[in-house]
Amino acid sequence: MAASHPPSPVRVLVVDDHDVVRRTLAELLSSDADIEVCGTAEDGAVAIRLVDELDPDVVLMDVGMPVLDGIAATRLIRAGHQETHVLVLSADSRTATYRAAMDAGASGYLLKDRPLDLVIESIRRVHRGEQCLDPPLTGA
Repeated sequence: MAASHPPSPVRVLVVDDHDVVRRTLAELLSSDADIEVCGTAEDGAVAIRLVDELDPDVVLMDVGMPVLDGIAATRLIRAGHQETHVLVLSADSRTATYRAAMDAGASGYLLKDRPLDLVIESIRRVHRGEQCLDPPLTGA
């Protein structure tokens, strides 16, 4: 009988222009055995370069960032890496922003005031190919 191997952790790239938010998210996510933070980026342009280098499973993406915003970065990441899922984590609750992110190819959109457990579960869900949408945004 072959030995069973535990599933590989979900490789996550954390993208946020606020240093404290980016570092704190990376640290908190790394504390979960199912998640491996493979890198962090401070803007969308760096995120695109790191996706090419690190091949993450999921990119946890902010929207409002300098150099290249999260929506444009999502569109470019998804065009070049269809196997990489993008989960937007943003303070922007405007319907137009949420729709633009989803139209760009994001697999999910969460507001930053969500509990860490929900963010982690959402990362797992988008990694499995599911959509993950914040109920307040969808009116559910």
